[in-house]
Amino acid sequence: MGNALRAPRYIYIKDIDESKTDVFVASHHDTTTESDQPLPSPANVVTEQSCIVCYELDVPFPSTTPTTACRHPVNVCASCLEQHVCSQISEGRIRIRCPALECSSRGRFMRPDEVLQTKVNEERQATYERFHDLKVRQTLNTERNMFWCRAPGCSSGQIHVEGAACPVVICQACTAQSCFKHDMIWHEGMTCKEFDRALQQTHPERAKQIKASGKWLKKNAKTCPNKGCGRWIEKIEGCDHMTCKSLEGGCGHEL
Repeated sequence: MGNALRAPRYIYIKDIDESKTDVFVASHHDTTTESDQPLPSPANVVTEQSCIVCYELDVPFPSTTPTTACRHPVNVCASCLEQHVCSQISEGRIRIRCPALECSSRGRFMRPDEVLQTKVNEERQATYERFHDLKVRQTLNTERNMFWCRAPGCSSGQIHVEGAACPVVICQACTAQSCFKHDMIWHEGMTCKEFDRALQQTHPERAKQIKASGKWLKKNAKTCPNKGCGRWIEKIEGCDHMTCKSLEGGCGHEL
């Protein structure tokens, strides 16, 4: 399988020294184990039907429906299905539903690795690795006091055991300091209380906005019910379906 997409490998290390800090180390390897490799996807077939998304005729279609729970015919072409998967992953979603509007398979999700396996190139490899990055992030976000570095260009994360009691988080990857309480780069030279007071004095409107946003969240949003996550989820537009987006530091839970 020389052309197979390579899954990123992750190592989760618990430091046992006196600092009692849990460290997450991510690394990519060229080799994969059997469990790392995506399942081979069914061969695409060309039919005389038109795709319900692009309306093209005589284009390759998957030989099976997007999920095992789909009760409709195969009606989305392979290309549109691939674009759907890539778009969802780019938005931070890993639990991807069938794109067919008439599909009612809410309890089943697609296997993105099977779809992406049909066309192996540099772009698809990057999307595939991003998918696995999001899966790992989803798992880690369920850990209590999980924190992601706020330094620009750094995507490392670690468990900050002390939580808000010791708000300075030093990134194990880039050594940048972030504030656990304010979820931002550390406010150098000021404690959290001093930062709050300074913000009130220098940017009173911003301080009001932060205070108001907290009230707004309590009224218009809800916390993720997934145990260990608890991030705020805002309902957008009229749909009751909500997702705790992995891309935004959420766990990927849907409700």
